[in-house]
Order: sequence, then structure tokens, then C-alpha cells
Amino acid sequence: MRSIKKVKDYTVVQANDLIKNKKDFSLWELRVFALLASQVRKDDDDFKTYKFRIKDIIDLFDSRSNNLYDELRAVPERLHSKIIRIPYNDADGKPRTRRYNLVSMSDVPESSEMDNGEYIMLRFDKDLKPLLLQLGEHFTIYKFYNILKLRSTYVFQLYELLKSHQYKGRGVIELELREMTEILRLPASYKYGNIRQRVIEPAQKQFKKYTDICFEYQPIKGRGGKVLSIRFKIKENVPVHLLNTAKEEEVPVVNTLYKSVEEWVSESSFQQWMNNYPEEHVQAAIQYTLNKIKKGTTIESVAGYIATMLKQEKIVDADAKKAKRQAKKRQKVELAAQERAQLNEQINKLHRAKAIQEDAIIAALCLEESEVEAQLLETAKSKRFSGYDEQKSDAENLKDPMFLASYRNAARALFPAPFVNLDKDYDAKIKELKRRLSLV
Repeated sequence: MRSIKKVKDYTVVQANDLIKNKKDFSLWELRVFALLASQVRKDDDDFKTYKFRIKDIIDLFDSRSNNLYDELRAVPERLHSKIIRIPYNDADGKPRTRRYNLVSMSDVPESSEMDNGEYIMLRFDKDLKPLLLQLGEHFTIYKFYNILKLRSTYVFQLYELLKSHQYKGRGVIELELREMTEILRLPASYKYGNIRQRVIEPAQKQFKKYTDICFEYQPIKGRGGKVLSIRFKIKENVPVHLLNTAKEEEVPVVNTLYKSVEEWVSESSFQQWMNNYPEEHVQAAIQYTLNKIKKGTTIESVAGYIATMLKQEKIVDADAKKAKRQAKKRQKVELAAQERAQLNEQINKLHRAKAIQEDAIIAALCLEESEVEAQLLETAKSKRFSGYDEQKSDAENLKDPMFLASYRNAARALFPAPFVNLDKDYDAKIKELKRRLSLV
């Protein structure tokens, strides 16, 4: 039995045709398939039989529900019955479809009782060699850890799909809604709003947190404003667990989420929610219900109430939404105050710098002509409201901001030329900052 303790760092290699044609797979079927694919080595001549302890698989994916034993015991048989359909054109250019059995052998325990030693065995069908071993140009490689925390079938398959394009060096791709619906096996009733809410937004959050890629997206509309396709901009990403592995392993998000409702909800029900809905949707339903309880609302069956909320396409907590709006408003006010303070400081700095330059010009004028300083002082003293105090010396008066301003104005009035370039350098900048300040 090959240990899977280090499987997180193993690579999953598969043909792109296989990525696009794994139809109707459950999340655990996708996970076990990826686990099996991660065991294949490029120098293998043929597929080997791989044996995994069920408990190891549960631990690997950080799952805590005992009912997963039965789920994983059933996965090999379901994979055994899977058929991969690969469309292609023959030598004459005619479209055809080639069908492959996925697994040629599976071996599972008969006992329905959980036993730490129980294991499953699987072997890929030999006909899958062109898709997993004898690869041509069109294939994708990714580290196994990237799919460990992905919480829905749609998110898992979108990761493989976008990764296949990124691996080929395509940073930007455009997928038609029809194509996405076909590849991800989305319900035919899903419109763009459903796809955005149930697939794209959960994937965007989970990719950023757990995988080596992230993305931005843009809906592309046709005539009449209907969204026809989605443009994805794929970027490299460093997932949170690589930045802070210890913290991530110490308090998994899913465990924390279950602990918040464990007094009302069984582990099996909780795990079923996690398998059927995006993690963010489950979290929203639980938080909405807990908020109701906190406000004093009587709920006879908390588990039933959460299950009902999960069926809602969008969960909106009016009070939470209001609090969020208020917090956003406060943040906006605080940011505006910070921006005003920064702009005022910049304006003051420019005024101080300009004053230093003015004093330097005046000092130069006084050096050139000895009588200039006396002329400026007399002119400043004669001005009304100059603030001149006859009880103080000229040097002491020049320390008074009011008289100093009158002294500078006298210099500007008597010798305007040297100040023209100074004003040109500073006034436009000060004016622009004041304009920005008026808009905050």
C-alpha cells in the first residue's frame, strides 16, 4: 500500500481532453480520480493497482464526518461504471466519438462498519494510456494540494479547466456560457446570474485561498445586453496555506463552521450540505440562522431552517446588510477625513517650502543692496494691520508671523521680478491640491 502522506506535493498529469470530458462526476469521484492520477509516474510502462486506506483519504481532505466511509466505499464502483467520451475527427475530417472505460479494476470492503484498516483498490483501464501516460502536446500538470480544499464539483472542474489554459500559456480566455454549461455539466436552466453566483464567485474565493491560480472575470454581452460568454484573466497565485500552513491546519474553516452549529446539526447532515453546496453558501445560511437566534427568534428545528435557507438562490440578511452599509459608510467617512488631512498636509508643506524660497530671495536682495532691508522694514511698518510692535526690536518683530508676512509682501511689491518663477513653480501645485480637497 503506497503511503499518501506526501501526496499533497505529488503532481496530477492528464490530457486536456480528459479534463473537459469528465461528465457527471461527484466531488468525491473527482477527488479520488485525482488521487489515483497523482500516483501515476511518467516512467510507468503500464498502470499499476493502487491501494488506499479509506481513513487516510478522509484525513487527506480534512473531512470529519463518519458517514464518508460509506461514500468512499461506493466511489470505486461508481468510477468503474464511468465512461469517458472523447470527440475527435477521423482522417477524412468526419466527427466521431471514442469511448473509454475509466477503471478496469476496483476492490472495496463489504463491511459497512468503519475500520481504520479498511482500504480500497483501483486500477486505470489500459485504454486510458493516451490520456494519462502516453501524452502528446495537450496536457496539464498541477500539484495535488491545489484541489484538496475545493468544496464543489463545479469549482473543482473549473480549476482544472482554467489551469489547462494557463498551463498552455493563455493568460486570458473567453468561454461561451454554452461551453461552460457543457463542460461543467451545469443545469440547463442556469442563466448567467446562476453561473456567477454558484460557480464563478465561489471559485474566485476558493482559488485565491487554496490554489496556485486566481482570476478576474468579465461578462461579454451580445445584442440586447444578454451575457453570451465570460472572459477570464488567469493569474498566478500563492495560496494562503503556503503562506501560513500552521495556522491553516490548526483551525480549518470547515471545522470552525461545524462547531458553530454542532448542538443542532448532525455531522452527516453538515457534510451533505458541504458536498452539495459551495462553502460560502453554507456559511451564509448558517450565519443567517444564527443571527435570527441571536435576535430572539424561536426556531423549532435549526437544522431544518438551515436546510431551507440553503435552497434559496441568494441569502440576504437585511440587518446584516444594513450593518454592512453603515460600516461601509463609516469607513467612507474615515477615508475621506484621512484624505483631507493628507491633502491639507501637502498644501501646508508647499506653503512652507515656498516661504523658505521667498526668504532666500529676500536675503539675496538685501545682500546685493545694503539699503534694501531698511526699505522693506519701513514699507512693512507703514502697512495697516502689519502687527508691528514698537516696543520690540526689528529682529523680534520679524519673528511675528503677521509682521513677517507684511515684510514678504513688501519685498514682492518693490521687487516683483525674482518672485515670478517661484509663484509659477508652487501656485499651480497648491491650486490643484485645493481643487482635489474641494471634491473630498
